[in-house]
Amino acid sequence: DIISDIDFSALIRRHKESGLPGTLTLFETPEAATIGSIGIENGLIKDFRNLRNTGLSSSFIYTGAAVFSPQIFRYLKPEFSGIVDTGFTGVIDNGGLGFYHHKGVWMDIGTMQNYWQANLDQHSIIANMAQPMAQAIAMRPHKLSPQALISPEARVSGSVIGRECNIGAHATITNSVILPGVTVKPGSTIINAVVDPGSITNMEYPQQNRTERW
Repeated sequence: DIISDIDFSALIRRHKESGLPGTLTLFETPEAATIGSIGIENGLIKDFRNLRNTGLSSSFIYTGAAVFSPQIFRYLKPEFSGIVDTGFTGVIDNGGLGFYHHKGVWMDIGTMQNYWQANLDQHSIIANMAQPMAQAIAMRPHKLSPQALISPEARVSGSVIGRECNIGAHATITNSVILPGVTVKPGSTIINAVVDPGSITNMEYPQQNRTERW
C-alpha cells in the first residue's frame, strides 16, 4: 500500500553491517506525529507511537520495508497477534532494532483518497520514477493503457485508464482512476472517482465540486 523507490540493496547492506537482528526502513516527514512517530534512542528503534510508554518520538515513520534475521520467529505467537507487539518488540529487547534512512520517494496509498491522489495529483512524482522502474522491472507508469479501448468520441481528461477498459462513445471521464476491466457505458459521466468493475467511489478533488452520473 505504498509507492516508493527504496534501495533494497542498500537496506540489506545496512542490515548486514549493523549486526543487529532487525533493520526497519524509515522515512522522515513532518507528518510523523499524525502517521505514527518512531521512538529512537542512541541510533536504535525503541518505540512505535509510544506503545511501549518510552516517551520517545521523532520525525521518522516506518515505511513498511524491513530486513530481519530468523531470530524474529522466536518472538512471534502461534495465535493471532500484531508483529509490532510481538516480533518487533522481541527484537528490540533482544539484540536491538536498527534502521535504514530512506531519502527518496515514499507515498502512502493505503486509503482510497491517497490512492486517488497518488494517481492524479502526484503523477509527476510517479512519472519521474519511469526510468528506474523500466530498468528494474521492465515496466513504465502510464496514464492510458495501450490495452484499453477508448472511443474517439469519448472525453478523457486528467485521468488514468487501466488495461482492458472499454470507454464508450460520448462518455466523459474527468479526474478519475478507472481500474482494469471496467466498461464505461456510452454517454456516462464520471468525475472525481475511483472505479473498479464492481463499484464506484467518489472523491473530493481540490477546488472542484463533486458530481457524478453513473
